[in-house]
Amino acid sequence: MPTWLPGSWPQGSCAVNGEVFQIFVQRLYEQYASTSNEVLRGLGHGLLVTWLVLLDRAGGRIAVRPQDAAALDEAKAAPARTMAS
Repeated sequence: MPTWLPGSWPQGSCAVNGEVFQIFVQRLYEQYASTSNEVLRGLGHGLLVTWLVLLDRAGGRIAVRPQDAAALDEAKAAPARTMAS
């Protein structure tokens, strides 16, 4: 899978390829949604929520199962308020 970080920028920021990042987040979600292993879900949850917030800010969206949509939207609320924009 190609990287979604094409190059580093000053002050700890970086340019992100939005299309590739969206594919990356979709695949992470698919792995998250397909496992019944609670440890793997727990480990992936924080990353997934953070990356969903970033994807939202970039105008991207991924397809999520209806049964996951409300919980993920709720989980994104606090990080979305606290992450710098």
